[in-house]
Amino acid sequence: MMKAAYGLLIAAGFAAAAALAQMAPKTENGITYLCGGIGEDEAAEMKQAASKYDLMLTFASAKGAYLADVNVDITDSRRNPVLKTTCDAPIMLIDFSSSGNYRISAEAGGRTLTRTVRIRTGGKVTAMSMLWPVDTTDMDRTAMPGDITNSTGASGEADK
Repeated sequence: MMKAAYGLLIAAGFAAAAALAQMAPKTENGITYLCGGIGEDEAAEMKQAASKYDLMLTFASAKGAYLADVNVDITDSRRNPVLKTTCDAPIMLIDFSSSGNYRISAEAGGRTLTRTVRIRTGGKVTAMSMLWPVDTTDMDRTAMPGDITNSTGASGEADK
C-alpha cells in the first residue's frame, strides 16, 4: 500500500516537472516571455511568476472561456516589431527590455484585438485581459453585416 502511494507521488512529481519544462521562458529581440496557465495549478504558477514580469496578458472570450493558440504581435511606439509569436495557453507573461508604449495585437479565430499599454520596466506588473466579443465557437463562422471583423480598440469598438 505504501509503495503504491510513493509511486503516485513520484509520478505526480514527474508530471509537475514536465509541465514546468513546457513552460520554459523564451527570449526574442531582448523580450522574455512565458506562456502557460492551462489548468488550475499552472494558472496559479503563472500568476505567482507574474511579479517577475512587466505585463501579464490573459486571453478569453467575453463569455469567460479561456483561449489558447493566440497569435501575438507586439510593436513599439514607432511601430517597430518587438515580438511575434503564438501563445499556446491562456496566460502570457512578458518582460520588456525597456520602458515605453507598446501596441499589443492578438489574433484568435480570425479576430484581432489591439491594445496599447505603457510599460515601466522593473515596476509593478501590468495585467491586461484580452476579451474577444464573441464566443470562440462563433469565431470561424462567416462574418455577417455588423460583425466586428477588424481589430478592436480598448472600448471594444472596431478600429476605424
